Amino acid sequence: MGSPLPGSFIVAVLSLPGLVFFVFSLWEIRDEKQFKKQATITTGIVVKALSAKFGARQYDYNAGTASTSGSSGGHLLIVEYTTSNGDTYHAKTKQNFTSIPDELEVRYSPNNPVDLMIDGYYKSAGSKYYRLIAGAFFGIVPILALLFWCLFA
Repeated sequence: MGSPLPGSFIVAVLSLPGLVFFVFSLWEIRDEKQFKKQATITTGIVVKALSAKFGARQYDYNAGTASTSGSSGGHLLIVEYTTSNGDTYHAKTKQNFTSIPDELEVRYSPNNPVDLMIDGYYKSAGSKYYRLIAGAFFGIVPILALLFWCLFA
């Protein structure tokens, strides 16, 4: 039986991006939990709704033209909120809304009121959990499989 070193090296190198995704996702989740612990909660008033259109681009290579057909993707909202010391701020939601509410929950950092969470969405919405799962699958699982193979082969 040959040395597992070349295969080990390849698995380690290929697992590195997955491990990076995993670690950064854990860091984002920890950051969000710490933010929620110290954040001040207030009610934000929806002052404007921006139409969010997502279009499909179509190409006609024979004619050399391109066209975009748009479909409504809901609305991004501009929310006005007031801090505990009376300062008023405006922020845009990260989530698309199909119906426009009058008010939304806003959590903000007392030290930096522009560091905020609107309607449960902090810096990145749910993508951190997808990156965590992908990082575990592509980063940790191959290394565990390699360790298992080295120990029991």
